[in-house]
Amino acid sequence: MKVANLSLVAAIPLALFVYSMRRLGKINLSETIFLSVIVGIVLSGTGINPAYFLSFVITCLLFVIGDLVSSFKKNLFLKKIKDAALLLSVVIVVNLFWILPTVDYIAREVPSSGSINEIGFINWIDGLSENTSLLNVLRLQGVWDWYATDPGTGVPLYIPYAGNYLYGIPYQLFSFAATFFAILSFVFFDARRRNLYFGFGLMILTGVFLGAGTHSPTGVVFRWFSLHLPFFSLFRSPWYIFTPLVFLAISGLVCLLVKSLDERVGKINSKLAKPGFSVVIILMILATILYSRPLISGEIFRPTRADGFYTTFPPYVFEAKKWLSAHSTSSGQAGSGRVIGYPNNNSEMFDWGYRGIDSVLGLLVERETLFSPFNEGNSPASIIIKEFFQNLRKGEEEAAVSMAGKINLGLILEKRDHKDWSEELSINLDGVPTSIFGKWYFKKFPESGPVPKIYSPDNIFLSYLDNPKAEILTGVQERDAILGSSDSIVSSLPNINLGGKVLLAENSQDNNLLSFDTEPGISNRILSRNMSNVVFTVKVPEDGLYQPLLERYHLEDFVVSVNKSLELEIDGKPTEWGVSNLSDSYVRFTPIALSKGTHKIELKLENNNLLPDGNFERGVTFTRGDSARDGGVHTIESIGNEKFLSLTSSSKQNAVATWQVLPFDPMANYYIEVRYKQIYGSNARVSVSQTGNNVVNRSQLETMPNYPEWRVFSFFYTPTQVKSRMDVRLQAAAVNDPLGTKILYDDIKVQKVFLNRLLLVENSKQVWQAPEKIEFKKKSPVLYEGDVSGVKGPHFIIFAENYSPLWEITIYDKDGMELTGSYPHFTANLFANAWLLEDGPDEYRFKIYYKPQQLFWAGFIISSFVVIISFLVLIIYKIGSLLKNRKPFKK
Repeated sequence: MKVANLSLVAAIPLALFVYSMRRLGKINLSETIFLSVIVGIVLSGTGINPAYFLSFVITCLLFVIGDLVSSFKKNLFLKKIKDAALLLSVVIVVNLFWILPTVDYIAREVPSSGSINEIGFINWIDGLSENTSLLNVLRLQGVWDWYATDPGTGVPLYIPYAGNYLYGIPYQLFSFAATFFAILSFVFFDARRRNLYFGFGLMILTGVFLGAGTHSPTGVVFRWFSLHLPFFSLFRSPWYIFTPLVFLAISGLVCLLVKSLDERVGKINSKLAKPGFSVVIILMILATILYSRPLISGEIFRPTRADGFYTTFPPYVFEAKKWLSAHSTSSGQAGSGRVIGYPNNNSEMFDWGYRGIDSVLGLLVERETLFSPFNEGNSPASIIIKEFFQNLRKGEEEAAVSMAGKINLGLILEKRDHKDWSEELSINLDGVPTSIFGKWYFKKFPESGPVPKIYSPDNIFLSYLDNPKAEILTGVQERDAILGSSDSIVSSLPNINLGGKVLLAENSQDNNLLSFDTEPGISNRILSRNMSNVVFTVKVPEDGLYQPLLERYHLEDFVVSVNKSLELEIDGKPTEWGVSNLSDSYVRFTPIALSKGTHKIELKLENNNLLPDGNFERGVTFTRGDSARDGGVHTIESIGNEKFLSLTSSSKQNAVATWQVLPFDPMANYYIEVRYKQIYGSNARVSVSQTGNNVVNRSQLETMPNYPEWRVFSFFYTPTQVKSRMDVRLQAAAVNDPLGTKILYDDIKVQKVFLNRLLLVENSKQVWQAPEKIEFKKKSPVLYEGDVSGVKGPHFIIFAENYSPLWEITIYDKDGMELTGSYPHFTANLFANAWLLEDGPDEYRFKIYYKPQQLFWAGFIISSFVVIISFLVLIIYKIGSLLKNRKPFKK
């Protein structure tokens, strides 16, 4: 982002200079083209974010429009348009090496509107626009990280020197100086330079309007543009993209003011006028330098602070780098698997100071790494990574190994110097080969070695899901592949109906949990839910024998015995499933016959209340209050045989009853239910908190509606997945009333939500057989070449890279001759590329290539050609001019 910004800021004045010089006739055609090439090279840094390139084009067009408006002479009008077109054309051609593939990607992958929502940043623009008022944009103080301050002290969190500009009166006053002088320049308007006034004026108006983003009052228009103007949402960082127009225009207008005043002062009949004016200008320059001193001197860097921008990498990081480099290959052999880091946060924060949103390994080695990116939280690959770590945390090694095979995983890097590292993984990896470098633990996983990035699967299965769910990948072996039945290409493959099937049943308790998240209203809280049974709903596509796989995680907490068999109901009929196999991840039952259609499988649970004395029959079993403001009156009252809790607060003290939930599993979700009756005062409230190491990991407060009769209230709680404790509190809040608040509570219960998944798997027929050997070499990130031998018939090739229809496979015989044929291309394992090869020799070679790279090379060749030709033409012109102007030699 910084590179793109710097490229934009450097290229705009250079481009305006070239245009102006050409307009004034001070440079010829060859010089114009050469200087335009230089502008294009400087601007090439905007390829990181094409919105900056578009900002450059907008700026140039505004400047040209200002020039055109300033003079309507027909001959000059056409010349100006030609000069501007020449400049922009050369700049675009020089940048074709990134423009062509970027335009292709945007056209195919980026939605024309709402792209911010697509990548998970719904409030991104609003967040960046929080402080970009028109006034702040005009005085160039709208960047978001200046205003991020500590709520208690007001000290800036990210930019140390921002406090000077936020609270220092001299700084605040001087922040208007440049803008004031820019506006003042129009008072001393010089008609000879009207084109510059018009151009800079349009730039500053557009920059202020668009740079404010969605901030009122102009933000309504920006938001409308984002929603309705195709691809306008590419301008997702309005402050960074558009305010360069503002400060460049202000700079130009201030220069015009100085020039105009200098000419006026020169006409004053006084010897002191000119020197005096020069002194004033020098003082203003010095004042501006003093005002900008923290930025110029680099005070953003804080080497003495833990979160400083100077980072010293510990020696063990470089030791790990050497080891990784020595044990990494680009072939399909052992050691070529990807590396995944734990903790798997969206950002890296180490004790030694490094912070970033990409894996730190990307700075050290070329080995492929897996991490959860910020901007693709819902992509299939991210979903798979999340599910993999869920399996690790639950101790489900079999499921984790299956997932690892799909993503070409070979190593887990346990980063014990990460700020979010709190405990070791639940899976016991003590026996696996581990290489330790300081606080970095590289653990080989799976222990048997990685499944190569390019391989042929042993078995093919079909899934029948509308949306990608990574759980289905855990039901098959690591070298098996799952294809989507709804994929039109997959459904047209020959004999595909002979593949196996993997069905994921809908869990009724999981659906309840999801509905609570999607329907957060009161109506979804004033009801009681039965957590002592779960109904699995499964749609069976064809008659057949299906093996049920029930996730084993903490089944004993629900008193589900799976020693020999499991009693349940299918479509209302009692039945019994015999246990076939037990692993750390699944209970496998003997296959059952299911007919085509929808079936409901009901399982009874003994879902115990984790607060067994929540009916208050045994009196006080809770803790009274937990802070200085907690007090009030706690009494156990009764009506007949029914006992209940009465909490009465005062005007200053809350009345709080606290229970610790035991046993507590942070990997589980919880259902909380209570009956209440509001007597007077404030609303009834229940809160859940999760704490560990004197830190509140997560808290949730639920306020119940005013109701004078007994009513049930329920909700779900999803903990943060760290080792901690969970507490539930019933409250009567203090109010500004001598009577306080009185609430009656009864029948509070906390139950775990049964989220164990149920898969049904039908075995695959052996229609396809994997070749005996596949070897490959990674030539570049966009090119893989390999050899296949021992082909036994039709087979699949899986390429564990994000699916794109632009990945292309080409087949050659062993002599290098290309074999013509059709190789259907489709998605496998939710994210990967797959091809079916039906006919072919016993041995062949293949090449997998990313076709858009051709656009890069085409653009690169054109760009290079233009750069070289412009340089040669300029040299030839200069030599010709020298020869033409050379005086004849006289003897």
